[in-house]
Amino acid sequence: MEQPRRVESQLTDKGYVPVYTTTVVEQPWDDYTEAEHQTWATLFERQMALLPGRACDEFFDGLRQLGMNAHAIPRFADLNPILKERTGWQLIAVEGLLPEVAFFEHLANRRFPVTWWIRKPEQIDYISEP
Repeated sequence: MEQPRRVESQLTDKGYVPVYTTTVVEQPWDDYTEAEHQTWATLFERQMALLPGRACDEFFDGLRQLGMNAHAIPRFADLNPILKERTGWQLIAVEGLLPEVAFFEHLANRRFPVTWWIRKPEQIDYISEP
């Protein structure tokens, strides 16, 4: 299988323009760098600090059931059996933004598209993608 690529918006004279892809890929979990795991940890810890008083107990219970934590980027292959059993949904790894028809086709079939790549350290506070 071809190595997944990171597809982001491109800066043009009209600003950032989305680049669409329809490619569904395998999550290259073994290729994540220590820096990417650290970026995940930073993002996860920041979000967790904001949630008390804002998220319901069921949300926190779901995180525990999925084994979500700051220690490592989650493996979609580990999450999918739990998600499938409890909700009928699963995650699929994509390279970037999907066209609307492809995106909604995945949702209609209970597949939630997720980019496999992690923000770069300089993107922790802002990324141009939606």
